[in-house]
Formats: sequence, C-alpha cells, structure tokens
Amino acid sequence: MGSLRNLQQLRLEVEGVNQDDLCILGALPTLLILDLKEGTESNEKLRISGEVGFQFLRIFIYDASLYPVNLMFAVGSMPKLEKLVLNYLCVVEADSLDFGIENLPYLSTVKVGYFGIVEAVKNAMERAASTHPNHPSLLFRSSWI
Repeated sequence: MGSLRNLQQLRLEVEGVNQDDLCILGALPTLLILDLKEGTESNEKLRISGEVGFQFLRIFIYDASLYPVNLMFAVGSMPKLEKLVLNYLCVVEADSLDFGIENLPYLSTVKVGYFGIVEAVKNAMERAASTHPNHPSLLFRSSWI
C-alpha cells in the first residue's frame, strides 16, 4: 500500500468485493476516481461509511454486471463525490435502488446504464434524486455507458 500513496485513478475488475476490500481501497489517500467492476452477485450489502475512507473520491464508477446494486452509502461516506456512474444495472425490484445516495452531499450527476425494467429504474432514481439536497442531474441510457 505504501507505494500506492499517490494513486489518483484506479480501475479494478474483480470477481467479488467484500467489506475488507472496500476498507483497503478507501484507505488510498489521494484516490480521486474509482472504476470498480464486480463480476459476481452478492447478497451482502457493502456499507460505505466515513470510516471506510474515500475522503477525496470525486468520481465513482460501479459496474454491477447485471446484478442488483449491493452498495449502501452511509452518512459521511465519500464526502466529496460529485459523479456516480452505475453501469450494467439490472433491477429486479425498484427497492433494490435504495442505497443511500442522499448521503453523498456533493453529488451533482448520476449516470445510469440499465438493462431490464426501465420504468422501475427511472422512477427509483428520480425519487432518490428528488430527495437529495443537491438534486443531482440524472442521465439514463438503455445501453452501456
């Protein structure tokens, strides 16, 4: 980890991410852009909180690989995040999109590349954006971003 202290941008493609993995990534002190592709479905919600780190992250790109989003943003998480991109999003139920974007105080843009139930995705994201203090702009694509 010591040699990665100045890393500002990281793209990872992994088969699975657990809470410990998030803590390791969050501890990278200068990370500004994280592009994370997770290749397996997880029933466990990964909780991102202020304790996990990501204090300076500005852009988070998450590739759900056609699985429901398994992230939960807690109060204090990713305090400087401005742009959230969700790729290959497949929704079984609209409730699976309730993952705490209201806890990302500087969020200004959410891009969603979806596959599946289009109206459920749009409605859930529009509801989340409307309750967010910044009212982030939403960009939808039925193909991959």
